[in-house]
Amino acid sequence: MSRGTVAQHKLGKFGAASAVTIQSSIRGGGEGTIRVTVDYAQVPVPDAYYVADYARIEVSGAIVQITFGKLEGLHGNRLRNKLEVTIPAYAFMGQWMGSLEFIATLKKRMVEKGFPLYVAPKNVDETTEKVQTVHCNNSLVTGGEGECCADLYFLSPRDIRFYLEKSETPQLEPLLRIIMESKILVAIGESFNEIADKLRDFVPKVDPDDRFGISEET
Repeated sequence: MSRGTVAQHKLGKFGAASAVTIQSSIRGGGEGTIRVTVDYAQVPVPDAYYVADYARIEVSGAIVQITFGKLEGLHGNRLRNKLEVTIPAYAFMGQWMGSLEFIATLKKRMVEKGFPLYVAPKNVDETTEKVQTVHCNNSLVTGGEGECCADLYFLSPRDIRFYLEKSETPQLEPLLRIIMESKILVAIGESFNEIADKLRDFVPKVDPDDRFGISEET
């Protein structure tokens, strides 16, 4: 396989340093890929937040959807409201799959300290008129044994294109912070490998020695 040319650009000024780095690779025949890396220490946290005590993950085509919800009561089986988070295949493979080591370590510590693992309530009625949907292609997941949060962001393909073509400064848009017990994150993490198997046809097949595939990193 012939090597492509690689260009690296710094994007989006937040504070003293560039928050976003993009690497573009043009291969033979004009095929191109990009790699985006975000320094989340340099970007603002989302102003809005959602507290979840329920989560379910599924995949449809090239999109992963995580449904977060708020149950009616601590032991309810009906959602008071819900949040649908859609994630494109490349972002899931590059970020959420990249968090598996963190999730495994988190689960190990929780078990050692006697934290209860998540048991999803059965036959939950997700029908509710209070629904919010966000589409994110950048995420940062952090936390400890008791609680964690997922900060969601969106980097527009338009901003990437116009930066590459015209050097226009892109905007990494803070969307929402999801706060949940860590056991919920661990529970959905158990499905990540199964979901990744369904997404592999929708992400670039990269030469092992070529690190410039499409990816969004935490």
